[in-house]
Amino acid sequence: LSLQDLIEEGNIGIIQAAKRFDPSREVKFITYAVWWIKQAIVHSLASYAGAVKLPVKQAVKMHRGLKISKILAQSLGQEPTQSEIARHQKLSMYEYENIMRGYQKQLSLDTPLKNGEDTTYLELLEKQDAIPCDEQVIRQELNSKISALLMNLPEREKEILRMRFGFDGEAKTLEEIGRKIGVSRERVRQIEKRAKEKLKRKSNSKTSFEPLS
Repeated sequence: LSLQDLIEEGNIGIIQAAKRFDPSREVKFITYAVWWIKQAIVHSLASYAGAVKLPVKQAVKMHRGLKISKILAQSLGQEPTQSEIARHQKLSMYEYENIMRGYQKQLSLDTPLKNGEDTTYLELLEKQDAIPCDEQVIRQELNSKISALLMNLPEREKEILRMRFGFDGEAKTLEEIGRKIGVSRERVRQIEKRAKEKLKRKSNSKTSFEPLS
């Protein structure tokens, strides 16, 4: 799994975030999109890790268990027991054992990403959790990706999505956008829906770079 593959998975995460984001909720799109990007990358790594694929939720719990094990080993000065790890994860022993059985069937997360490289799957996941939460840094990175994803949309659809999701600042309501561009609230809603459908088609095809008419 190459770095470019992971970047592509992150792009898919952005598209999923754009499809599902509800501007009426008091959550910034940046925060919402970062969660979807991480989920897309974790899903990709979990699927690639071995022939037996784990559900995403199970893969995330497995990763957390491995991290908790490392933290407890450092604080206790010895390897923690399974019951200690399960307790810190708030899991029953039955749930914990099921998760770890899945792990035993996977490619070790300590395995290098590629031959001749030192970075492991676990280190990459940990780096994802350690992404700085400085919103300006995240906003700049996401804006460049979002611009690339929206570049093939018609100008009006692109403008409405950017205002609706607050890509360039605070998210705007349908009424506010309508007043700004001189159309009704319902017309803005229709254009937004159409643009989201185009993004959905793009995410399903993954490789489509044709203009989205």
